[in-house]
Amino acid sequence: MGRKSNYTIDFKLSVVDRYLNKGEGSVTIGKDLNLNPNTVLKWVKQFQKSDAEAFLEKPRNQSYSKEFKIQVIEEYLAGGCSYPDLALKYNIPSHNTILQWVKKYSNLEAIKDYSPAPEVYMAKRIQTTFEQRMEAVQWYEENGRSYKDTAAHFGYNYAQVRDWVKKYESSGEDGLLDRRGQRKEEAELTETERLKRELILGIKENDWRNRLSC
Repeated sequence: MGRKSNYTIDFKLSVVDRYLNKGEGSVTIGKDLNLNPNTVLKWVKQFQKSDAEAFLEKPRNQSYSKEFKIQVIEEYLAGGCSYPDLALKYNIPSHNTILQWVKKYSNLEAIKDYSPAPEVYMAKRIQTTFEQRMEAVQWYEENGRSYKDTAAHFGYNYAQVRDWVKKYESSGEDGLLDRRGQRKEEAELTETERLKRELILGIKENDWRNRLSC
């Protein structure tokens, strides 16, 4: 699915035409069309680089190799190119993507390949054993600590893997036990659970009293 734009290609081309061919400035156009002048200049640069193709909708998730990311990062650090300039040069939808890469690089975090795997987000949750959940968590910790990679490796749902990891990190192996159907002790209840239990007990008690009075 493509990334939807708030403006049509024809609208963007009309803005570019006013700037390049009719001599109107970005501020004038911006005031007339309620646009940020920087947006006008951005569209003009995009058009000058790739003509109308620059305004075609781009894929929501693009693949970026580790080598490509480092190339872009090093070009930014060398000076002379801003985040928006690099995003335009390499056809990256948002310059914030480059900003995040540079932050990770500066913080000595690992720069990794990115290849979207939408199937792990769409996969159905499946019933698993404690051993399977434990195996997935261990693989997560030993192979880069990535929910997406772990889900893809085992064929699980992304959110399912994330939940297991968080439960393991907070409660250890006990967090991976299946407690469905087990009644919690009073001390284990959250405030919401306690109030809900009291409400149910109150309803049952009133029902029992009504039966006795019949």
